[in-house]
Amino acid sequence: SDGEVMNYVLKISPFSPNQIPSTYALHQNYPNPFNPKTEIRFDIIDESDVELAIYNLMGQKIKDLQSERMNPGFHSVTWDGTNTSGAPVASGMYFYKLSTANFQSTKKMLFLK
Repeated sequence: SDGEVMNYVLKISPFSPNQIPSTYALHQNYPNPFNPKTEIRFDIIDESDVELAIYNLMGQKIKDLQSERMNPGFHSVTWDGTNTSGAPVASGMYFYKLSTANFQSTKKMLFLK
């Protein structure tokens, strides 16, 4: 109002950390194919018991990435291509499944060595 110049930076992001998503979602991992690690993002609309697990082509669970009660919001987990005992898995197709009381979704991903 008094004619002074103000310097500021405005950063706009697609969502703020305090926002709650309007729908459940399991997003495609990135990168895909991947080596040595990949990020899996998912959205939870209410406080839920959440399980995010990795399965091989035979449907055997090879690793739990997330298994706990979580608050609503936008979440991200990184998988490093190892099984439950910490050993590296073989190259190939894998599935990741997100399960809550009100939502289930499965997607596939490719691990290349």
